[in-house]
Amino acid sequence: MKTLTKTAALILMLIVSVSPAMVAQGFRDFRIHDRGMLHETVFNTGEIGRGWQTGEQGNRTSFPLMEWPSRSATIVQGLDYSGQHNILGGGMYMAANLASKPELANRMYAFCGGIGASEAEVTVNVWSYPLSLVEIENFPLLDDGSINPDYNPDEAEEIIIAKWATPIGVTVTRTSRAWSYPDYDDMIIYEYTLEYTGDTDGDESTIEQTEQLRDFMPLFIYGWAPSMYGYQRHYQEWLYEGGIYRGDQNGFWDADYWLSFNMNLRTGSENQVAKPEPNKELFRQFAETGLNGGALTSPQAPGMAMLQYDTTHLAIVDPFDLSRNESEAVKILRTNFGEYYELSENLRIKQPWSNKVSTGNTRSSKMMVESINPDNRWSGRYAPGSTTWPEPPSPRWIGRAAYPYRQSADAGQKHIVFGPYTLNHGDKLEYALAEVVGYGAQPGKRIEGGQTITQWANTPSLDRRYTIDGEVMTENYLTEYGYPDYVNSDVRNVTQVAHKAFTAYLGEEPQLPV
Repeated sequence: MKTLTKTAALILMLIVSVSPAMVAQGFRDFRIHDRGMLHETVFNTGEIGRGWQTGEQGNRTSFPLMEWPSRSATIVQGLDYSGQHNILGGGMYMAANLASKPELANRMYAFCGGIGASEAEVTVNVWSYPLSLVEIENFPLLDDGSINPDYNPDEAEEIIIAKWATPIGVTVTRTSRAWSYPDYDDMIIYEYTLEYTGDTDGDESTIEQTEQLRDFMPLFIYGWAPSMYGYQRHYQEWLYEGGIYRGDQNGFWDADYWLSFNMNLRTGSENQVAKPEPNKELFRQFAETGLNGGALTSPQAPGMAMLQYDTTHLAIVDPFDLSRNESEAVKILRTNFGEYYELSENLRIKQPWSNKVSTGNTRSSKMMVESINPDNRWSGRYAPGSTTWPEPPSPRWIGRAAYPYRQSADAGQKHIVFGPYTLNHGDKLEYALAEVVGYGAQPGKRIEGGQTITQWANTPSLDRRYTIDGEVMTENYLTEYGYPDYVNSDVRNVTQVAHKAFTAYLGEEPQLPV
């Protein structure tokens, strides 16, 4: 990162306020990003938001789950609402084989958050061994209101660094950053450093493994469900079956920004985008005053933009000379008129490996079979002459993972996978992504997803007619009422937030497509 962010090493040299020291090894702990308009809970196990769950126990929370707007808990008609939370959970996975032990039967896994179904699966000391958790504050003002002489305007205001070991010997350091500046307060940027340390049990004083890793793959996963408050106003629960999953929301993919996000497009059988407040009197009151964020209870488009992925350790996949080949992915390569279109000129798989949208059932026994192995590109791939994906985002996407728009109504999980990689002991891989959320998406932009019939569709506008029980409440919601106060700059929708995330990460305006 060049302008708004620096490396974690430089951060630790700052004279800043640091939260209580290192967390004892093996104990699950968390910190909360609460500096910007987007609030999030992050764990030293890799989990984001909470342990992944779709069941009834997840219908309340006292901690932010990609909460936007922040501090949104409220009481309406005598009922308590936890607020406008937007994820079922999140995290990352990894998988690999020892070079001497190929095949799926010998594959090793680490599920660092993002696993569960109606209840969350345990991650700590099973798949993830916590090592440390540090929070750093870089605020312009001190607690007494005076200017902070050590404030660094080129760094984020809030930095949380989590570190954990895993059973496959790859240690993760995740540095997340948040800001309060109006153009940048709807995002959190995460940098992941994956280092093959050989620590397989969380004891850094011992090294259990140094053998080369083959077919290493990392996966980053979120379960977007905008928003808890909106679903509960209409259904009295954060409805999963028929709501989040194959119900009211769809996933989208904007290849210009490597941006995935979800939006509410329906409310039950009605074409009511963003879930308008169901009570007529309260609709008018909330729309006119902005109370509870206005009369749209689920206007959020929460998502993830991939900012960087490692290209320096990609495995050689050589179907011409198997003595050079490093990956079992060679067995599933496809050709078109003799061309291996999934391979780059230097015989590496074109990235990403997979770009999947699917159900919210992410139990580990399922995900280790489906999601992160060299024998299955679960999302499919853009191929020459494809009838499923007749129009790739651009010619450079031929051979890369496709976005499975026909499953966009499943919408319970979205993940992206990279690799396969070959890792030698001591190797480090770097990734960066932005957790982003906006008031809808760029209206009318033609992108993939949003429905299941055709590959491409236009994103909906929230400046639209809304009716309740047949009565027209407004012909043009935004024209009549405007944006709520929490949309506090000209950066309003998730597309614009993703653009700003790239600007923050690169230190300059991104060139599209990124």
